[in-house]
Amino acid sequence: MKAILLNLLLVLSFASGTPFTRAATTLRDIYGPVPEGDGLFRAAFGDYEGGAQGVKNSTTAIHSQPYAMRLKFRDGSPRSVIGIRFFDPSFHPEVIDLKAYQSSGYLEFWINPKLAPTPDLQVAFVSKGDVKIESAVRLADYLDHAEPPDQWSLISIPLSHFSEQGKVYGTKEDAPLDWSNIVGLNFLCDTSNSPYYDPSVDDIRICTSAESP
Repeated sequence: MKAILLNLLLVLSFASGTPFTRAATTLRDIYGPVPEGDGLFRAAFGDYEGGAQGVKNSTTAIHSQPYAMRLKFRDGSPRSVIGIRFFDPSFHPEVIDLKAYQSSGYLEFWINPKLAPTPDLQVAFVSKGDVKIESAVRLADYLDHAEPPDQWSLISIPLSHFSEQGKVYGTKEDAPLDWSNIVGLNFLCDTSNSPYYDPSVDDIRICTSAESP
């Protein structure tokens, strides 16, 4: 399905005269096809909240390896979190510096939202200093709501869309996100007025355009 969608985008771009281009550089692969692997590139699940859970599930298979990531959010939780944290090749916690890419970088991944309207599903970058800070965007703003909900869509979110003023982790207190000290991503969902929700994501990566330094 993904290959068909990408080919269609290429056909439409040539017809319109506007070329469709992928990122010139992948800054960091986070989750995707890894032969004989679990799909996580130097990253691991962590910082669960609200009974949420991230799993591989055969019913979400898009690639033969690995399966897509299923995000399982329990009902009745105002803050459910599935965190992904970065690690170096020796499996020590890793920090990545994205400060130089705030204007040219973006977060890209495939998503099957499954429901319309989409529950309050968000993705956030997390930085860590004296306290952890997260800056989130609502994924509903990047989905084509004219399309059926139970299908895969590729979305690209510019890093500039993530507010520099984030929130202290787990609170409503404002604090600046430190782009030079990024430790991972969070998928968040408010299911306080929603039933159990389990969208799927795949091929998560941080990219940069050709104009980046």
